[in-house]
Amino acid sequence: ATLTIMDAKTTKKGIPIEEFLSMNLKGKVIVSVNIPFPQPNQQLNTFKVAIRHENSHAIINAGFNVVIDKSAVVQQKPTLIFGGLAERNCSMPKTENFLIGKSLHDRETLQQALGVLQNEASSIINKNPGKIEYRLNLVNNYFYKAILASLPRDSVSPALQSAVEPFVRGISSGIQSFTAKSDKPVHNPVPKMNSRLQTSGGVKYTGDQVSASALWGSFVTSTIASGEIEKVDPSRALLCDGVVAFVCEKDIAGKNVVFDELEIFATKDIHYYGQAIGLVVADTKNHAEEAAKLVQVTYKNVKKPILTIKEAIEANSFLHPDLPTHKYNDVEEGFRNSDKVFEAEVGSDTQIHFHLEQRVCIA
Repeated sequence: ATLTIMDAKTTKKGIPIEEFLSMNLKGKVIVSVNIPFPQPNQQLNTFKVAIRHENSHAIINAGFNVVIDKSAVVQQKPTLIFGGLAERNCSMPKTENFLIGKSLHDRETLQQALGVLQNEASSIINKNPGKIEYRLNLVNNYFYKAILASLPRDSVSPALQSAVEPFVRGISSGIQSFTAKSDKPVHNPVPKMNSRLQTSGGVKYTGDQVSASALWGSFVTSTIASGEIEKVDPSRALLCDGVVAFVCEKDIAGKNVVFDELEIFATKDIHYYGQAIGLVVADTKNHAEEAAKLVQVTYKNVKKPILTIKEAIEANSFLHPDLPTHKYNDVEEGFRNSDKVFEAEVGSDTQIHFHLEQRVCIA
């Protein structure tokens, strides 16, 4: 496939996918995508795994394009594209070159290809989203599914065919069983009074009631987890269209503190990623958000962030170290008198609250 891309001055046609993947698209518009007709024995398969089946960004998505002959021998360089693995969509040139002329029926060849692919993916994976081992496993799983999907169906054993059959999710349904009793409404299923309005879009939340003349604010937040602010420069943001002001701790009349200890805007010390440093005020939401990105914050004495409970214990970093501890009976004696003692660690990942209302307030 090739693309036609336009910016304010020029129009470029026939840009190959490989060039597009590394192109900076700021200020550019994709005008068209030219997808050629498929060749005989050309197989195209795409995959996606996300937190939810619909309306959710993919953890890893992938596309595989391969041309094979009747013996399942790869006739030309295939295309393997992954999204969510690195910072940009990326191809796997080493794996692609390895597969040229190879038979997809050869189990040893596939094992070697998986090794090449795993090494290639491990060298470019972006570690920031986490779940590194899981995402690398998805890469291998996608590749395996793509190989099976590219082979003639009658050449794949029945035990393996389920790996390539599309997953079709039926319409969700639910049943609530209850026993009616006379002492209403206790023990009876009573719907939440405003649930129908909330789920149908009939409720007007705070963000739906902003007047046309209102100004919008967008926070400037820290991009480090621990360190100190050296300088805040809002000059570029103040030159943007619609921007009215930049507000920071110097503009707070009175104490720059809430709940006796939390700063409204950071004065010097940064205690967590995303801590509020200032606020850009503009005539529209988009103007405020875009201008907030242009506020330049310089940091010093940046420290390595503490990301897990284990790291916090090792660093003796506690939010309230002076809180009293509560101890009941003699735990050590209980262990000594136990027939068997098992040791293990249990943890849980973070969970984002799936709220209906936007995070907004009107002042």
